Amino acid sequence: MPRSRNKEDAAPSDDYDWRWGEPIEGNVAPCPHVSEEVRKTITQQLQEYHSEKVAKKRRKEELEERIRLGNHGDYSDSGDNDDDKLTISRRESMRSQVE
Repeated sequence: MPRSRNKEDAAPSDDYDWRWGEPIEGNVAPCPHVSEEVRKTITQQLQEYHSEKVAKKRRKEELEERIRLGNHGDYSDSGDNDDDKLTISRRESMRSQVE
C-alpha cells in the first residue's frame, strides 16, 4: 500500500488510523530534553489561559443577561440638552489639547 499524505501535505504515515484517531487525555510522554522549569512555566501559562477564557465567557454572559433584562431596546431621546453641552465641552477640551 503506498504512503498517503494528509490534507496539509505533512509527512506521510504508514499508520492507516493516524488521521482519524482520537487523542487520549494525558497520554503524552514528556520530552526528556525539556527542563522541569520550562514544563512548570508552560503549565502555568495554560492554566492562566484557561482561567482568562472562563472569565471572559462569564463577563460575556453577564453582559448578555444585562442587555436581555434591560429596557428592551427603548432607546428614545429623553430630550435633555446635556448631550449638547457634553459635546461642546468635549470639543473645547480637544481644541485646547491640540494647541
